[in-house]
Amino acid sequence: GAIAIQFLTGINPHQMPKNPDTEEIIWQDKTSVSPEFANILDKMVKYDFRQRYSSAGETLQAIKELKNSFSGTVPVLPPVAAANKTVKSRKKLYLKILSIASLIGISIIASIYGVNTFNSANATDLYNRGNTLYNLSRFEEALAAYDRAINLRPEYAEVWQEKAKTLYKLKKYQESQAAYDQAIELKPEYLEAWTGRGYALDKLQQSQEAIASFDNALKIQPDYAAAWEGRGDSLLDSQRYEEAIASYEKAVQFQPNLYGAWYNRGQAYQKLKQYDRAVESYEKAVEIKFDNSEAWYNLGNVFLELNKNQEAFEAYEKAVRFQPNFYQGWYSKGIALLKMRRHEEAVEAYEKAVKLKPDYYQAWYNLGWSYHELRKYEQAIQCYSRALDLNPKESQAWYNRGNAQYNLQRYEDALVSYNEAVYVKPDYSEAWYSRGNALVAVKRYEDAIASYDKAIRYKPDYRAAIEAKKRAESQLGRSPLESEQQQ
Repeated sequence: GAIAIQFLTGINPHQMPKNPDTEEIIWQDKTSVSPEFANILDKMVKYDFRQRYSSAGETLQAIKELKNSFSGTVPVLPPVAAANKTVKSRKKLYLKILSIASLIGISIIASIYGVNTFNSANATDLYNRGNTLYNLSRFEEALAAYDRAINLRPEYAEVWQEKAKTLYKLKKYQESQAAYDQAIELKPEYLEAWTGRGYALDKLQQSQEAIASFDNALKIQPDYAAAWEGRGDSLLDSQRYEEAIASYEKAVQFQPNLYGAWYNRGQAYQKLKQYDRAVESYEKAVEIKFDNSEAWYNLGNVFLELNKNQEAFEAYEKAVRFQPNFYQGWYSKGIALLKMRRHEEAVEAYEKAVKLKPDYYQAWYNLGWSYHELRKYEQAIQCYSRALDLNPKESQAWYNRGNAQYNLQRYEDALVSYNEAVYVKPDYSEAWYSRGNALVAVKRYEDAIASYDKAIRYKPDYRAAIEAKKRAESQLGRSPLESEQQQ
């Protein structure tokens, strides 16, 4: 198809303009052919190779059908003889030309332009094929096409660049960097290659080298937003938050709707605990990508830090609306609801979180606490127990499970939970105090007094423990003076 278009126009198709929307070659204005013939040539050179004829046989059949259906519409070729040539003679000339192009096109190209030009054309076709596959996210196939192009034309810098991009997508960062290096060696002022190399180096945790690569790109084009954004990412990874912010601000100066720069600028401000500025950045990010759950989630986290619980709840609502399986979003939504004391809704949020991630300790614990606040102690105990199955060394869960059991007047069970709490955290004064209360409930006053003593040892001004100890001593008929002598 490309040979025929070049024969008709005298121009190499690779030098022709392309439709910016479809990437198809614009060539018909440079010659005069019948629409039927033009359609065949268009199909032979489709940008998406899957839309082309699948074989030479299929192409030949289309040509035969065109020949058989020939009517008054014929290719109009530049005049090569007298102006009174008949349609029949022009038809014969057209078929002769087309036969030559179809049957011995390769020989013609090789003899006129030489083997190197032929290889170059094939390499370009493979390059275009690789780009199509890349755009379809068929990265392994794209990589194979680029490798074949490089085998034909090793000095093809653009193919090395696209190969590097594909390797990056495949998370083969070391190989990606090597391919970018090759592109840069062939074309030292290759802006995109310097930028892509920086991203690959950042993934390899070579932040300083990445920043240097982005700086080289910016020497070539100081207003290149992608390089400023990548530079910001490397600085963010290096915990150089102020410098990262400065780079992101450059990026959005040159490309205002650059989502990644706004989002990461928010992260940098969040790390610096400058929450109001972080809110500004995240709000700009969700303005650009309204359905991005990560940005809504981080915006919610910042609102929580600012104690803006309703705004946090609304942000988390959007996060889980756009990504229903976002278990962290459901969990954090539950936190906002707990802070607003909307316990029934918090239960719903945490139940969604543990359904999505059954091994999420903190969600089980918070679900237990939500039930606890609703005085649904049996459900609370079940949730605390699930949390403790996942993390037996959490003293707070043991303590709260003990409190729920105490509220159900299951004092012996409560003692078991309090014992575990103080075993895990020996200086847990509240657990010693509650343990004393459970011992009083089963009339073990001596043990209760000893437990209160532990609470007071770890928290000397613990008024509730001091008063409870006095009441336990009165149950034994012990005077305050006797208690002091015993101590």
